[in-house]
Amino acid sequence: MCLTEGEDAGKASKLFEAMEESFEADEIPWNNCASLSVDNTNAMVGKQTSVASRFLQKNPNIFIGGCPCHLAHITASHANDAFSNAISTNVEDVCIHCFYWFDQSTKRKGKLVDHYKFCDQDYQSVLKHISVRWLSLERCTVRILKKYPSLKAYFLNEHFADERFRRLNR
Repeated sequence: MCLTEGEDAGKASKLFEAMEESFEADEIPWNNCASLSVDNTNAMVGKQTSVASRFLQKNPNIFIGGCPCHLAHITASHANDAFSNAISTNVEDVCIHCFYWFDQSTKRKGKLVDHYKFCDQDYQSVLKHISVRWLSLERCTVRILKKYPSLKAYFLNEHFADERFRRLNR
């Protein structure tokens, strides 16, 4: 990664200059550059004076791709939607509702601890999934699946009229 600093640190010209210096320092010919994958901001992929347009001036055969993190996020979101449709349950919603069901209630957490003991599992709190931090979905889902026997026992033994409880108790 090429670092820039100063007032113009985020400008395409400064970013490209740092990258070009790195290429030269490592003696990498522009013809050896096959692709560029960057964030989708105008400074990075704009048509006129972006980092991508400058790369293309050096080597017109370079493939310009979008941000791999954003592409992975889009892919994961579509996979979550397809999986949720297939099982008739939105996994992301389950993670969010499960966290908030226990978050502010010491009594509920205490009863959940009892179910962990009954199911011979070590207590671990329900993790919080934050939709803008899409990488948290896997951690939350894995935790729920590992602790499923205890969570299932809790929801089968408790009775609330709350809508969140009904969604989690399906």
